[in-house]
Amino acid sequence: MDGLMGNCAAGTETCSGGKWGLCSIARQATDDCAVSGDDASCDGTANGGCTCITGATRPCGPQIAQGICRQGTQTCTANAWGACQNAVYPGLRNCSSSLDNDCDGRPDNTIDTVCQCAVGKSVTCNAHAGYDGIGSCKAGAQACVAAPNGASSSLGACTGAVGPASKDTCDPGNDANCNGTVNDSACPCINGTTKDCGTALGAKGPCAAGTTTCSNANWGVCSIRASSSDTCDSGNDNNCSGTPNDGCRYIVTPTSAGNVAYDTTTGLHWRQSAATTYTLATAKADCPGGGTWRLPTAPELLTIVETSMSPTIDNAIFPNTLAGEYWTSSTSGSGLSAQNVTVSFADGGERFESVLSTSLSFGMRCVE
Repeated sequence: MDGLMGNCAAGTETCSGGKWGLCSIARQATDDCAVSGDDASCDGTANGGCTCITGATRPCGPQIAQGICRQGTQTCTANAWGACQNAVYPGLRNCSSSLDNDCDGRPDNTIDTVCQCAVGKSVTCNAHAGYDGIGSCKAGAQACVAAPNGASSSLGACTGAVGPASKDTCDPGNDANCNGTVNDSACPCINGTTKDCGTALGAKGPCAAGTTTCSNANWGVCSIRASSSDTCDSGNDNNCSGTPNDGCRYIVTPTSAGNVAYDTTTGLHWRQSAATTYTLATAKADCPGGGTWRLPTAPELLTIVETSMSPTIDNAIFPNTLAGEYWTSSTSGSGLSAQNVTVSFADGGERFESVLSTSLSFGMRCVE
């Protein structure tokens, strides 16, 4: 029919009974949005009233594709545009990143009023002209620190700067005043160093090997100092007089058979003994012990009596001494009236025991 548009323009009418019948294509209320170009409403406008044509696509997302930003795609389904797919939108600026996360056309870490410095880098601060690099002097450093999430960056506090001191300390190699000369502060000594305080000062005996150590710029006490007196060990010179065993009557020397006390007054050597008793026969048999050891005579044994002590002997030199009689090789009288002479360390006196009494048991101390 003349004047019809859209889909209806292709319709035909058939004459019947001298009249034209209905058009073969009827006008529809709406166009079909699933078919591109459909004008079922026959108003001359294809897909009139349709939001989109099913299957059609269009770009979406950021208007400008720069930095990390990228446009995505929307697809038409059931006369509606779907969600934007694969679009990348602007994010927050990150001063630690070289990317353009906020899509403003420049790297995020561009230095400006927000990102004031390069994150992770440092700059010098508190420099000391003419001193830095000499002795302990050096400039400090300020590290560039990012705010949370890199929203901004700024320089932190200046750390590590060391300026010249008024003078050096007395530690080895110290140049705290940064003038290029170490320990130039009239140090009496350099901390940690040592020197001889024995031979150099005329010390004798063990003191000759003494050393002193500098601490807090002062020399300490000598490592070996003289005692008030020598001990009576063999060769001892604790008072550093140069003469061992000053003032000692007895000098004790360890041997494989036990300690031996040398009496500097009589020249006799005495063996220290255990607190054990012997018969005269066993005393004579055991006392030699090899070499020239023997039972002492009574006069010899009496020389080590110390009546001011109890037992009457120097207990420091002769420990374990019994407070009773000790055998000697001396005898008194003859025949049936003969007696063995003993010395008692209970009172320091002599005793006389019959030679016939073979079961008697007393202490023993050997001499040579």
